[in-house]
Amino acid sequence: MSVDFFNGATENHHNTEAVGLKERYDLIARILNAKTINEGLEEYQQILNNEFLEFASGVDSLKEKEIALLTLQEIQKELQLVVSYPSLFQKTIVAVGGGFSTGKSTFLNNLLGLKLKLPEDMNPTTAIPTYCLKGKKEVLMGFSQNGGMVELPHLAFDHKFLDSLGFNLKEIMPSMLLSAPSVPFEFLCFIDTPGFNPANQGYTGGDKEASKESLKHAKHILWLISCERGGIESDDLEFLQELYEEEGKQVFIVLSRADRRAKS
Repeated sequence: MSVDFFNGATENHHNTEAVGLKERYDLIARILNAKTINEGLEEYQQILNNEFLEFASGVDSLKEKEIALLTLQEIQKELQLVVSYPSLFQKTIVAVGGGFSTGKSTFLNNLLGLKLKLPEDMNPTTAIPTYCLKGKKEVLMGFSQNGGMVELPHLAFDHKFLDSLGFNLKEIMPSMLLSAPSVPFEFLCFIDTPGFNPANQGYTGGDKEASKESLKHAKHILWLISCERGGIESDDLEFLQELYEEEGKQVFIVLSRADRRAKS
């Protein structure tokens, strides 16, 4: 008997607590089996796994080997995205970043008119970077680490759900894509990124790295700062300074949660 993830009302994400063990295994199996067939990508992977390692064995500097390998692995990830969803790179990519609970997901839900909403909460929620763009139908897709794509159930893939799986889902599904006909911007793609500074541990860690990697893919960055906090915090300034020095990205500051700030 197959599991029907998509039956019933799915305007909002289903309650992850109701997801049984079989459904979880089925989800993980489909992600692991999602692969793409592309000769160019396969050739690149073979060169990286074989010829590069053989070449690197003749290099004395361990640091140079590490830098080169990380750079080539980053290129591999981008190639996988290009192969899996080519139209993604025909759009201008805008990343929405900031600290945890600054309202990034709420901002995108309202800006893009999403019915299948990104998970919102006062606690850290966004665990996996999500590309949001205009599409013919409203659907949530996952990019597997093998370069394939799989249609996902309408669940909240937040920190709570990742914790419940007992392993780091981001290792096999590093990013997701949410398309919707309601998105008013045909030539823009937005990335909902994890908060760069949540105090979480275990299987949901690595948010800063995931956020930084997503921001690298963007041409422009919208950086949200909550009015509830009264100003720009030192963590924001340090992260933005680091991002600017390494990538030279253009950053626009957006003040969020103004309605929760008492009038003075």
